[in-house]
Amino acid sequence: MSCTDLLRCCAFLEDGFAAIRTSDAWRLGAVLLARHGDRFCLVRKAKKADYAFSAMWSLPGGMVRSSHSRGEGGRFDNRMVRKSLEVRVLAEAGIAATDCTHWQAEDGIGPIVTHYRAAGQDRYTLVAVQSCHVGEPHDVGGSDAPTSIDAVVWTDIDSISWDRVAPANRVILAHLLWATLGDGLRERAAGAVSEALRNCSYWNAHCGFAAIPAPWSDPVLLTSWRSSWSIVR
Repeated sequence: MSCTDLLRCCAFLEDGFAAIRTSDAWRLGAVLLARHGDRFCLVRKAKKADYAFSAMWSLPGGMVRSSHSRGEGGRFDNRMVRKSLEVRVLAEAGIAATDCTHWQAEDGIGPIVTHYRAAGQDRYTLVAVQSCHVGEPHDVGGSDAPTSIDAVVWTDIDSISWDRVAPANRVILAHLLWATLGDGLRERAAGAVSEALRNCSYWNAHCGFAAIPAPWSDPVLLTSWRSSWSIVR
């Protein structure tokens, strides 16, 4: 079962977010790997008291919201995710849908859950990943950038500080880009990636999803995880 398959089982709930059913511990979020040549876009979370990911970097994106998908009737699918991402990445990173080509869902990645606390409650987000190519990257964020973001950069994989990337995004980048890293970069990233894998696998288990293997794991294990979007109940 792929992410696309799981999305077909989702719907917008009364709280305005998406999941399969109200009783699910998670709600659906999405991030965009926006590339320009060998660079990609990261946004930095603003410093905020009691927020675990303050001052950490992530791919632009956010929760998939019904308010972002008005006019997209019919069955829930990748269109709803893209519509929500278009709104969010324009606000956070100044990337307009018209700037993008080759927009696609990244079905070659398995389920990854992130966790944070808000208003005294635990929140779990299952992350769908999409990617695109950007013709002319902007050096600043959107004019309507949310207060949760305080910086935008276009960087390459050689330049990131892995321990300053939020855990789920760390895992996503590792799985998508590991094959492009040389031995030295892999050695530098391995410790921070392993820490993020432990955290995200714990959150996956809480929500009924399989543990996440390292990108350097046996190919059979990786293939199994990539198709493990069905929930273990």
